[in-house]
Amino acid sequence: MLTLAASAHALALSGIRREREFWAAAVLSPTVPETTAESTVSIGVGAPQDGDSVTYARWRLGDLPEALAEGGPMMAVISQQWAISVFTDWDVRYRKRITEAMGADKLLNLPEFGDLRHFRNDIVHHRGVASERNTGRCEVLSHWFEVGDVLYFDVWKVAEFMQRLAIAIPIQS
Repeated sequence: MLTLAASAHALALSGIRREREFWAAAVLSPTVPETTAESTVSIGVGAPQDGDSVTYARWRLGDLPEALAEGGPMMAVISQQWAISVFTDWDVRYRKRITEAMGADKLLNLPEFGDLRHFRNDIVHHRGVASERNTGRCEVLSHWFEVGDVLYFDVWKVAEFMQRLAIAIPIQS
């Protein structure tokens, strides 16, 4: 689960970077002369000229470079989905099973997941902005964000998280 989530996170951010390059080039030198920063880009399923296509998002072409910026809104949303899904899988699917497999009497607590819980609460309850009440209470990942920061988990944060867990839960082969 952790490997899949970390890989999906990295590949999604990489895809956003590629899209940013593509759309930035379209803004700077449009291939269609009548295309401007005010032109609309539709995101959906199928080709717009087909009768059965479905558009579910629209952007001004000129807004895409900022929306796709490193650490910008789209990358923040993808990275926040990583944090929420990893914490939820831990809390709902794996925590109890690992505790039982270890033969422990008390539910396993790992500070990395406790911190992820604090981040999750700020994502869900504070629009993805670090608060003193949640992110401010982190134990081991407190150096990641300051109060008021948009919670953007770049690949270095995910890598650090994965390394910490590899030490905390050594896997026996």
